[in-house]
Amino acid sequence: MTNINSRKTLILPILIMALMIGFAAANWTDQLTITGEIKTGEVDSMLSYHTVGDIETKDIGQITGEPIGPPWKTIKITITNAYPGYIGWVHFDIHALGTIPLIISDIVIDAPPELKIWAENLDHPGEPIIGIQLHPCHETGIKIYVEVLEDEAAVPPIEPQQLTTYEFTVTFVLIQYNGYTPP
Repeated sequence: MTNINSRKTLILPILIMALMIGFAAANWTDQLTITGEIKTGEVDSMLSYHTVGDIETKDIGQITGEPIGPPWKTIKITITNAYPGYIGWVHFDIHALGTIPLIISDIVIDAPPELKIWAENLDHPGEPIIGIQLHPCHETGIKIYVEVLEDEAAVPPIEPQQLTTYEFTVTFVLIQYNGYTPP
């Protein structure tokens, strides 16, 4: 009988230890759920038309500029009654409307070869436009210049056509400030 009693005495602590280990393992594998809310910012911008003008003595040519969209990141420029040497300009502003700062990362122009186009940073003359950073609720002034070229020596020759209305677009690529890598 002592054998059976000693076995019972040995089995009882082992059984209690097994139950404790099982209970502890059950606690170690419990699930923890965390809920929360994240509010992200907004990247948004808009072009607004300001003024147009030209540099000529005969007052024949005309230039117009019109923001197109949505999204309002493109301006359509139209030139009528132009001639070789005509230079016109369109002044507009780029507004940062969102909550995240923006950077002008590129300018895409789809003009024909007889038009020479360049841009001026009105807020910081002489500084490049690519890389301008706009903070929320701020704006920057841009002036796009257009010159009608004629170059018969070029290959192929650049010859503006008579009785032609030139239309082209200038699109600004605007990205959030931390997504920009300078060229």
